[in-house]
Amino acid sequence: MCYIWKYIQYLFKSKHRRGFGIHSPYVYYLMTMVIENKHPYYRFSQVETLRKILKKSSKKLLISKDGGDGQEEVTLSSLVGENTFSPSYDQLLFRLSKFFHPQNIVEFGSSIGISTIYLASPDSRTKVYAGEKEKAVSELLKMNLKKTGVENVQVYEDYNMQLENVKEDQIGLVYFGRTCMPKDIEKLYDEVKKKLVTTSVVIISDIHKDKEKEMVWNKIRESANVRVDLDLFFYGILIYNNDLQRESYNLYYTPPLFL
Repeated sequence: MCYIWKYIQYLFKSKHRRGFGIHSPYVYYLMTMVIENKHPYYRFSQVETLRKILKKSSKKLLISKDGGDGQEEVTLSSLVGENTFSPSYDQLLFRLSKFFHPQNIVEFGSSIGISTIYLASPDSRTKVYAGEKEKAVSELLKMNLKKTGVENVQVYEDYNMQLENVKEDQIGLVYFGRTCMPKDIEKLYDEVKKKLVTTSVVIISDIHKDKEKEMVWNKIRESANVRVDLDLFFYGILIYNNDLQRESYNLYYTPPLFL
């Protein structure tokens, strides 16, 4: 209920919709032509067909219980519901990847790979380093990449090993997915920021999920190199373009939450 109340507050407090009140031409274009773009790109129907199949699956997997040593059995359909966003939000990752056109993408908490496919699809020349700690889930991730013909993704089950394989000053886009815990985000960001380029973008999911996630979001967005931070409630977007002035925006972004 608290999360729902936060979302209602977000709707009332957000000041910028369809570019209204945004003075930066760069951010205005990003909002109106990228974030709010509804164009159905070629990859969307393929990924959403895969999502529908996975949502109907009764397959069971053993995963870590609450981040501890114990394990619990979950269905694949429940993983889809808990670890992915609605199509509207997942597809936004595709548009952001297409717009920023990074040489390398690093994703922490890739889960079953819906977000990974969207991030990797705009350009097959982009190298994507996907991290998923759960072995059973990472195997599913690899299978889903293969099913959709995505070949520019390397999957890791260890975040540290994942980062070691990316050279200095080479990360153009970072995405912290829904399964990446706040403590991991804070720790990983300290390493990631050493490898960002001058035009990098960092996307953090579920920034208002709880107090711990909000604290991490606020701490990172106040980092010295961040030029623009955008609050879309379910996503927090940090832009590191040195040509931009320091600005913060609460953007009114309300695509369908469920389809």
